[in-house]
Amino acid sequence: MTFYSAIIAPVGTMLSLVLIDRDHAEPGRQVEVVWGDHPGPGTDPEADPGLPRIRARVAPSPFDAYAREKYRAD
Repeated sequence: MTFYSAIIAPVGTMLSLVLIDRDHAEPGRQVEVVWGDHPGPGTDPEADPGLPRIRARVAPSPFDAYAREKYRAD
């Protein structure tokens, strides 16, 4: 499920924050994610909430290379 979404206009990219299994977290890997808000507590993890599934590509976090390299330099 998606947590936050944003459009990064200068680079023409749509970003969405999701949690995925570490085995699938390699940057550049294509994945399929459920696009939408979690239906709430108590929902069976295996339940199909009827939300669309979209293809996505794993990207490092932070998305911006400057933030990723300079903010965490020390």
